[in-house]
Amino acid sequence: MSSPRVVVLDHGSGNVHSAVRALSHVGAQVELTADRAAVLGADGLLVPGVGNFHACMAGLRAVDGPSLVDTRLAGGRPVLGVCVGMQVMFDGSAEPHGTQPEQDGLHQWPGTVERLTAPVVPHMGWSPVQAPEGTRLFAEVESERFYFVHSYAVGSWDLPTAPGALSAASPRVTWSEHGSPLRRGRRKRPVVRHAVPPREVRGRGTAPPEELGDVTVTTTESPRLELLPAVDVRGGRAVQLQQGVADSGWDFGDPLQAAQAWQEQGAEWIHLVDLDAAFGEGSNRDLLAGIVGQLDLKVELSGGIRDQDSLVAALESGCTRVNLGTAALEDPEWTARAIAEYGDRIAVGLDVRGTTLAARGWTKEGGDLWETLARLDAEGCSRYVVTDVAKDGMLAGPNLQLLRDVCAATDAAVVASGGVTTREDVVALRELVPVGVEGAIIGSALYKGTVTLSDALDAAGRP
Repeated sequence: MSSPRVVVLDHGSGNVHSAVRALSHVGAQVELTADRAAVLGADGLLVPGVGNFHACMAGLRAVDGPSLVDTRLAGGRPVLGVCVGMQVMFDGSAEPHGTQPEQDGLHQWPGTVERLTAPVVPHMGWSPVQAPEGTRLFAEVESERFYFVHSYAVGSWDLPTAPGALSAASPRVTWSEHGSPLRRGRRKRPVVRHAVPPREVRGRGTAPPEELGDVTVTTTESPRLELLPAVDVRGGRAVQLQQGVADSGWDFGDPLQAAQAWQEQGAEWIHLVDLDAAFGEGSNRDLLAGIVGQLDLKVELSGGIRDQDSLVAALESGCTRVNLGTAALEDPEWTARAIAEYGDRIAVGLDVRGTTLAARGWTKEGGDLWETLARLDAEGCSRYVVTDVAKDGMLAGPNLQLLRDVCAATDAAVVASGGVTTREDVVALRELVPVGVEGAIIGSALYKGTVTLSDALDAAGRP
């Protein structure tokens, strides 16, 4: 059998390269694209999604995703939704976005994605997934227990009763429970976990999805932590500051050579920062764009992105996403528009002293952490880069409690920054992945040699 051709839909979602690697690992020919001909011609389509429902839908609309998914499913062509990429297949979501109480979905399945009503939210941990007898969804899967990290799910839906329509006992529907079984009268809350069936729900074809080949799925109790080696640029040089103080720290030479060195040693991400722009003392825009263009990895670009012109220039550099800092504090209306327009390509930096945010190159106070976090959550921010300013560049270990507190307050992904010094620090951060820490930025430790990138990647769970 020839390898199946699978497209991972490129609509700006984060963590898509993990999906690409997983599919490649099991023998698929994988392409990350939004090209219409490629999407419609592939044997299978994977729709990724992380963070906020609204941001995911905005990214899909930007690449004509609704039409692409609709065309494939109308013809009985298989589509796999992952995480929020699965949630958007339903009619809509009750996840708020600004003043809008509900969001419109792709309408491939009836039902609304709602916030869980269990005693503990978010739902994080291993839970059994139930399926009717005869299902093929668990073929070659050793365990029916899966790791959940979510706050929203479809609790109920009305299924058609026409002949051939999907039923709750269909071999293509699975569900799980989250909530106390001791609460009397509480009905089960199904959580769809697997592939989207063809459009039989709406009476337009009843053929089951085609097989994409033999796939073995494994799970692990220790998820992977994304590592982002930092390349901070000031005056055209790669530097590492201490506690964000200008002209402190060390000079490490050519930033392109530094970035290329991390790439050669196995990095899949770079956190690239324009410190001059962050301090309002100039710009390294052209230099950083040139660096991005010469790398074959993902880049998170940060520093001095405060208005539409600097945002567009940063995104057009080819970086994977940008990190907004001061702008999120000084111009919240523009920040909200940027999040709505660019979705997962926008992360917001939360630079913290105690519970107070630091702004403008960390030289001014920027307000209360929790109030700002609540506002950004309501606006649909899907990712935060959280830095303890007191730890940054000091080789004193990360602030694990701060990260736990932030993760407890938001459903968005969190990237840790500041203080990573040893392999043990990376291990400690990896243990926070189940509660919401997605990645960690590591800088001074690599440059000063307190840990090698190879050791750090191994500790982070490199496959």
